[in-house]
Amino acid sequence: MEKFLVGIVALLFLKVCFSLQVFTPDDEDNAFPLARKGFTVTNITQLRFKLKACDGGHLILQKDEVVDFNTYGSWTFVIGSFTNTRSSIRSAVYGTLYSIHYEAVLDCNEFRPFWIRWKGGLLELGKGSEFGISRISSLNTGTPFLGFNHAFVLTGWGSYGCWDIDTGSAMLASTWKTFPGSKKILGTKVLSYQNRSLVECSLKCLTSEDLPCGCVEYSYNMVTKQCLVVDASSDVTIVDEARWETWNLL
Repeated sequence: MEKFLVGIVALLFLKVCFSLQVFTPDDEDNAFPLARKGFTVTNITQLRFKLKACDGGHLILQKDEVVDFNTYGSWTFVIGSFTNTRSSIRSAVYGTLYSIHYEAVLDCNEFRPFWIRWKGGLLELGKGSEFGISRISSLNTGTPFLGFNHAFVLTGWGSYGCWDIDTGSAMLASTWKTFPGSKKILGTKVLSYQNRSLVECSLKCLTSEDLPCGCVEYSYNMVTKQCLVVDASSDVTIVDEARWETWNLL
């Protein structure tokens, strides 16, 4: 029988400035909903994040929880598109292009900081970690941003991406599903920890700074208390082994 685990990650148990790591593959049709890791943009109007990618980072804001690549009003911040030569704001991923900034802002091998702001009808995109400083693109839509609750991240066009999202003091909830039977993850980049419980292992997967591209599956041994996690950008194999449980992020 399948089992489900809901892990609640609270500021009290972690650190003053919480961040969320997400991996996006080289697939322009595969947008990752931040709600999948428990984060929405309800009641906020600005966001800081870091991105490691060679090309085409997209951060999408919209009202609906299912991503729409074409609808006007599903605003998209585009970072380092066209082989890292320009950044812009679009009405959707494939919508009208606005406010183009020509500069190589991404790096394939290191995280670069950015910020976005959406308030009172004004959209802004900037470099660095200070809101309002080093703005590189802006658009006055003339319409207040009401009901924009969901954010998605996306890469493609020849590049994968590793995202580090500053979620501030938000409380995050994530849902995990177990593989049937006794299974564990196996791979050259799997990391091993000793954890007191299954929930603690799930928190390690969600928050470990050793996993710069995030984590979407982990294994836990109820007898030895061993916890196995792996960076989402790494390949793993699921193998049969007694006393292990392996969980996957829904």
